Amino acid sequence: MFGLIETELTPRPVGWERIRSALGRADGVSVTEERVWGAVLARTRVRFRCGDGPERNRRRVAAALAFLRGMGVRGVVTPAGFAYGDLLPAYGLAASTPVPLYRRLAARLAVHAADRLGVGADRLRVCVVAKRATPEVAAAAEALCPRARFLSLLLDRPDVTGLCRALRRRHGVSVMENPAGAALADTDVYLVFDAWPVPLSLPAKPGAVVLALAGGEFDLPPGCLVADGARLAPPRRLRDGWPWEADPEALLAALYAAGAVRLDEIKLERLPLQRTGGSGQSGFLSAAGLTRNFNLTNRGEIHILTGNVISPERLSFPEKLTIV
Repeated sequence: MFGLIETELTPRPVGWERIRSALGRADGVSVTEERVWGAVLARTRVRFRCGDGPERNRRRVAAALAFLRGMGVRGVVTPAGFAYGDLLPAYGLAASTPVPLYRRLAARLAVHAADRLGVGADRLRVCVVAKRATPEVAAAAEALCPRARFLSLLLDRPDVTGLCRALRRRHGVSVMENPAGAALADTDVYLVFDAWPVPLSLPAKPGAVVLALAGGEFDLPPGCLVADGARLAPPRRLRDGWPWEADPEALLAALYAAGAVRLDEIKLERLPLQRTGGSGQSGFLSAAGLTRNFNLTNRGEIHILTGNVISPERLSFPEKLTIV
């Protein structure tokens, strides 16, 4: 069971309701256990009153988190732009992150990125970067064998040798072990499961795509494209009653972990890419619960489009930021 937090802004209470609101710590909080979309979840609704200050709103959220902890919940799906994430660790809770789901969808993300570049399977070059040959790394490499013309694995030995031998035996394809120099630079898509070695230095050519599926430090030249997340759509059978306020990728990840959604049901809608290049030196990106430090060589910079969802205390609109 996981928790789902939903918020709403309601009018200021009057009369007796106003007294209850002032005295009750859990006023405006309701928690119900429901079975929806094939999974059991603790659905939590937090109602913020117009005119209430931030401290009272924090107390309501804290009360909701205490209820969830008492129900044995450990993972929660929060609204996009949730302003109270700092309260979760104090109650033994963790926000659901789509990173494990992205890693399971890594091969599809790489193929989608290649389509964005206009590179067909007959000439697609993909490099998988990881510290160890984990099951998800092996699954991504296996799925890419029939879809990429050239596949290379940048892994720690001896993991890379065993995996390359297995892929050659099963698919009869050429798989390069730990490419370097021109062989590493002449790659269209990099699938980075681990930023290893630290910092991970990739001589990506202009227009190459780096799919960062792990936190860490990256050295990137200007002109390449960085993707650290994707826009996913739920299956059609789940769209009735779907809480659109929730982060859709985080909710899909929780449903997948609960066994309510299969990978083949999840639709990849969009893969946002940010191009490096310009006059900055380094920047920080935080997405999908991970923080990545991109050290852009040759004085590069990253332009991203970001914004916050409405919170009770503040309203901010999307704006274009330059991270330098």
